[in-house]
Amino acid sequence: MGAKEFVARETAYAVDGEDVVMGENVYFHFGRYTVQTWIKEEQDRVILFSIGAKYANDLTRRAYHTGVGTRVICALRDYADETGKMLIVPDCTTPALSFWKRFGWLVRDWDVVIDYEGKDYWPPNTFTYKGGL
Repeated sequence: MGAKEFVARETAYAVDGEDVVMGENVYFHFGRYTVQTWIKEEQDRVILFSIGAKYANDLTRRAYHTGVGTRVICALRDYADETGKMLIVPDCTTPALSFWKRFGWLVRDWDVVIDYEGKDYWPPNTFTYKGGL
């Protein structure tokens, strides 16, 4: 079972996705809300490139303060614990830093390297969690 299936089992009513260049664009459906993520799973880590809660009937509208995005993030933490993989949240934008800092188990990490189209990339404002500890 991969990260997508684990999160769906732990949190969501339904899940679907599509492959994209650097992973999979995954939608977790929670009735009125849909959490749209971009996840890449590797042998020893899970990279959460983006996450956003939206209204299920209008995916162009963000749904703030619903808690469904937090449920997905915490399920990814649980998956990291179960598998021993590292959870990586790269390139957090400046406005989102306060959101990510609320998760006391995430740590700022300046040493993460991500392969981006065959080139090494050191994303700024990256948070990590080492599962299985």
